Amino acid sequence: MSDKHVQEQAIPLRFLTLNEVAKLLRRSTSWVYKQAESGKLPSVKLGGRLIFELEAIDDYIGHHRRSSTSTTKKEASRG
Repeated sequence: MSDKHVQEQAIPLRFLTLNEVAKLLRRSTSWVYKQAESGKLPSVKLGGRLIFELEAIDDYIGHHRRSSTSTTKKEASRG
């Protein structure tokens, strides 16, 4: 087995369709499309279709995740 073949296998990229991202984020396809077109959701236009790299979507989710500390502070200020 050549080094080139091993190297190619070591970098698996997983891409998602618009519908898959909508299901993953539990949002409508139109919401995902608008977010992608505005640049808020990372995407690539390939052959007129939007595709999304799974790692970029994971990063997007992580960036928008609420921390448990901020949630606790909000709940404490209400009580």
